[in-house]
Amino acid sequence: MSPASACGPRRPLIALVGPTATGKTALAVALAQRLHGDVISADSRQIYRELTIGSAKPSEAEQGGVRHYLLDVASPLERYSAARYRDDALEALRDIDARQRLAIIAGGTGFYLNALLQDGFIPEIAPDETFRASLQDQSDDALYASLLRRDPRRAAQLHPHNRSRVVRALEIIHFSGAPTPQPTASAQTPGAVIWLGLTFDDRDAHRDVIDARIDAMLAAGWLGETEALMARYGPQAHALCATHGYPELMRVAQGEWTLPQAVASIRTQIHQYARRQRTWFRRNGEIHWIARDTMTQDEVLQAALDRLSSAAIV
Repeated sequence: MSPASACGPRRPLIALVGPTATGKTALAVALAQRLHGDVISADSRQIYRELTIGSAKPSEAEQGGVRHYLLDVASPLERYSAARYRDDALEALRDIDARQRLAIIAGGTGFYLNALLQDGFIPEIAPDETFRASLQDQSDDALYASLLRRDPRRAAQLHPHNRSRVVRALEIIHFSGAPTPQPTASAQTPGAVIWLGLTFDDRDAHRDVIDARIDAMLAAGWLGETEALMARYGPQAHALCATHGYPELMRVAQGEWTLPQAVASIRTQIHQYARRQRTWFRRNGEIHWIARDTMTQDEVLQAALDRLSSAAIV
């Protein structure tokens, strides 16, 4: 079912995407303020309650009075699926439509965006502990080789040692009989999707921005937040284990690593994640990219408005 068939005809949607730390939240808020819109988050970490600093969740001030959907909707103990995101986001779209507002879907989790806005919906397949146990004696390399044979496109999107994601991909194949659906052309709906993307052409400049944000998050108390979450939910809580930075900081809290060791690992992980995001979104030829290397925030906003004007949004 497409968003339009679930919600009826609507104004065009804006999908604002791109790698981490490119300024998507600030632009989404600025567009919403200018165009009478609301923001639906498409960030797989910001949906978790209490993961605030480490997910770069926008503060009340950063939200700028704009209504945001799908922040803080899941417990850190839950596994929040793309199928659940699609259902929740469709409900948010219905609410936005009823209030005659413009929907701006903003975030960097391509899997969520594809589930909501593109054909090839990912089926809901619950985790199966028996199947996972059957794989536990296989090495990371063996599991990745199996995925590479059975679903090379999905394998290319994953790091060979990202064991949980590789196992999940194999689980989907095992129970659905088919590889993970891949992005296709946007669903043709009365409410078209206008895709905007933020990026840095200068990769070194982007790395510097990422590193500066990591430093700011640590200064804001990221380690203390991690310790508090560990105490409340335990170190095995899904959101803590699956979110960049928290596993490393848990090792600091447990005395296994020094903080500099953790920071070095976090930087590497997030740089790699940004690279994977770029690869994912570059497959979507509908995205109009804005390279923000030398732009001020006002210039970024104007570039986005110019594009939306040409698409008859403004």
